[in-house]
Amino acid sequence: MFSKGSQTLSHDKIRGWILDAYPAGEGEIAVWVISELGERIRLIDTFHPKIYVSGKQDEIERLASGFYSNNDIAKWGFAQKYAHPTDTQKSRVLEITLKDYRKTSHFTREILRIGDYTKYEVLNCDLHADRAYLFSKDLFPLALVEIKNQPEELTYKLQDSVASTDYAVPPLRIMRLQVKIAQKAKVGNFEDSIAKITLSQAEKQVTIDSGDEAEKLLKLVDAVCELDPDIVLTQGGDSYLFSYLIQRAIVSNVSDKMLLGRDPPLSRLRLPQEELSSPMDAPSTKPPRNAYSGASI
Repeated sequence: MFSKGSQTLSHDKIRGWILDAYPAGEGEIAVWVISELGERIRLIDTFHPKIYVSGKQDEIERLASGFYSNNDIAKWGFAQKYAHPTDTQKSRVLEITLKDYRKTSHFTREILRIGDYTKYEVLNCDLHADRAYLFSKDLFPLALVEIKNQPEELTYKLQDSVASTDYAVPPLRIMRLQVKIAQKAKVGNFEDSIAKITLSQAEKQVTIDSGDEAEKLLKLVDAVCELDPDIVLTQGGDSYLFSYLIQRAIVSNVSDKMLLGRDPPLSRLRLPQEELSSPMDAPSTKPPRNAYSGASI
């Protein structure tokens, strides 16, 4: 389905490249596509992730008996899978379909706790939403696809190959973002204000060096909206720069207007509390093994 924030198209089929995918709400994934006409289109697809639990048969059956009253589960059952990479035969495991991808970590912790962290092995539990979704559709980033936009779900026809070495690249808009900090010491920190912001994309360049800090940040938002980049290149972006900009927006009382993405404000994802916790609170589970037939695990 098309999201309210996407472009309105008259046709039901789109041919283009998959740019991004991420959770958009309970049981939903937002998918951004660059069409062959150069349009940036936001679609919404339904997505209920699957995780698997292996262990002794009587133990997993006892675990499953408590699922009837669990509101986080869409459905569950037993399946025959290769539980470990060295297995020569498939074994009977629990296959659990969750309603909301954002509850996966919490649900995994509960299973491990119920099993005293020794009885059960949980797999597919720490795949990122984008990877889990693409694996489930047998797709890959920047794949050229034909998408049929149906009321309940998106269906994909792959026009590409992951093994191809000669492939078409979508016309990406790449923007470089540089921020000069008004350092009070040799090493800048989050308490230092913004001196200048420079954005460059193709032949365009925008310099923001006038006004107070709040005005500079709002001019940055306007410039990003106008340039509408697909990729933002920075130095220390995820590790420092964006965190710094968020902190300066809080100090300047414009954090509610600091929107640098394409999503409309009302559709911005509000994560459950467990997703906002410290990385130290993450469950001590083993990483998923490449064991369950297919590349998704």
